[in-house]
Formats: sequence, structure tokens, C-alpha cells
Amino acid sequence: MTSLIKDRLACLRAVVLRSEKVRHLKPFEGIQSVLRWHGLSRQLINRRLKITTIDDHFDWIDVGRYGIAWPKGLPVSRLVGTLIELWVPSCSHFYFSAPSDMREGMHVVDVGASEGSFALECLKKGKAADVWCFEPDSTLSSALQITAERNRLADRVHIVSAAVTKATGRVHSQRNSADPSSYFRIEDLPVLEQKKLPYTLNAVPGISLDDWADQNAVQRLDFLKIDAEGSDFAVLQGARNCLKRWHPSIAVTTYHHPDHCNEMIEYLASLELNYRFKVRGVVAFNAVPRPVMLHAACSNLRST
Repeated sequence: MTSLIKDRLACLRAVVLRSEKVRHLKPFEGIQSVLRWHGLSRQLINRRLKITTIDDHFDWIDVGRYGIAWPKGLPVSRLVGTLIELWVPSCSHFYFSAPSDMREGMHVVDVGASEGSFALECLKKGKAADVWCFEPDSTLSSALQITAERNRLADRVHIVSAAVTKATGRVHSQRNSADPSSYFRIEDLPVLEQKKLPYTLNAVPGISLDDWADQNAVQRLDFLKIDAEGSDFAVLQGARNCLKRWHPSIAVTTYHHPDHCNEMIEYLASLELNYRFKVRGVVAFNAVPRPVMLHAACSNLRST
């Protein structure tokens, strides 16, 4: 039996038996997510891509409503996977799912911005006012700058070349030299110990969202997207004041650690901000199931 089949069976077992780690996931949603297949969507997106060369370091990939600067040598399949997460509502990793819906004029924070497709989707389709993009990898932040300029959005895409953390300071991470999007805080992702990849130790600046908001005199935050490769819960912990002040809608990945979903819900509930929650999808790594995404929004949403 292949590891993929074992992982899927582990997910089904966890959903049916109401495992503690997936207790906030509705059984029907969990079973659906295990059985979904996005192969056709992947093929359709692949056919839409038009690739040209920018320079020795980056290609330009026209995806339709916008273009993306993409590091040479990085598999285009990674971008296709990201676009599925943005364009296919049935995908468990889909960011714009109720209750954390995108609305016109929102001020967005994108933690783990990578190449910037989420930011462009917010600006082009969601008609957001602006997006603050946090990306610690220098290659991807450079690509993001090119993407913003070529799409004539440089005045609305604000790039911060730093990791977002619970407390401001240096962050020790492991980086896959063959894939800059695989960038993990070593203390936040035990799964790394079982991955046989060419990771190298690196240190980057880290900042909490509370400190960032104070330092930049931020006046509004409406939507918080987090895909921080294992630091997702730490990002929320370092945004306590932002959450209490602005009550932003939240779309955060929970699959990097099996306990993160429950910990995040308990943490947000403890702030007594009247957040309501929706958990989507289930996935297993090394036969340990965990939810994929947590969506949260306050019942009394603030517009300012």
C-alpha cells in the first residue's frame, strides 16, 4: 500500500471516528476533501499559461487577468497548485471561503506572500485597496517586486522582506535551495526532520504584526491571510493587538502542525471578539491527519 493511500485512509478514519485533531471539521466536508481530485483543473490552468523570459533569473507567466514573475528553475507546477488554491472554490486550501470573504476596499495583510498571486487576486478580482506582503525569501520578494511593477500595482503592493513571528527578532529557518517557497522555521515544523531535501540553515529578520502596525502607524486591517509554513499560530499570537483593534477576517493554513487548528480556535475564542469559525479539508503527513484551513470572521465586522 502506497503512503498516499495510507494517508487518505488515515484521514477518512479520523473524520469518521471524530478524532480530536479534526473535531472542528464537519464530517461531510472532511470526507469530500479526501475524495476530491483537481487533476482537470490543473490541466485547464496549465493550458492558460503563457511563459516568456524576463532575464537570466526570472520568467514572466501570463495567467490571464495578470502576470507573475517566476524564478527560473522553480517548477511551474508549484504556481499551478497555487492558482488552484485561488481559483477553485472546492479546493480545501481555497482562501476566499465564508466566513472570511473578500470585499471591495479591504486592506489586506498577506503573510507568506511568495510570488504574489494571492495579493494580485485580492487587488484584481477582489478590488482590495492595498496588500501588505510579508515574504522572507529574497528571491521571491524580488519576484514579487517585478510582479507588482509589471502589473502597475507597485503603489498598492507593499513588500516587507521579513518573516512574521510571535515576537520581533531574528528567525532561524531552513531553506530548500531548489525551492525558495519551501521556507520553514526549524522549531515550528517537526515534519522537516523526516524530509530528505537539501535544506540549509538561514537567519532572516522577523517581526510581529503588532510591532509592524505600531512602527508603520497602520490605521486599518480588514483581512489577514497566513500561510507561514509552520509559524502560522505564532503569527496569530503576535497579532493580538491587531485582532482586538480591527477584528480582521482570517484565512490561515492549519496543516503544518496537527494541533494548530484546535490551538488557533481556542486562542481566537479566548480573545472574546465574537469570531465564528469554519474548518476546511483534512490531509495527513506520515499518517497523522490534520485540518487544512481555518476561516474566521467576527459577527460584528468593523468597516474601519
